[in-house]
Amino acid sequence: MLGASCFQISFNLENAIGAFVGGIPITHGFGYEYTALPASLFAFIGFSLLIYFIKDMFA
Repeated sequence: MLGASCFQISFNLENAIGAFVGGIPITHGFGYEYTALPASLFAFIGFSLLIYFIKDMFA
């Protein structure tokens, strides 16, 4: 039960952070196409962590 609630909390937190960070370029006067810039940063961080943990697992 606790695991399911932690999953729900992390999912809601991810949605809130993504909406906030995606809205930053819009509030600074850029268009909707610039919301992909922070998303690409999150994708790069996630990929870097994936490589780090895979490399650490096989070391």
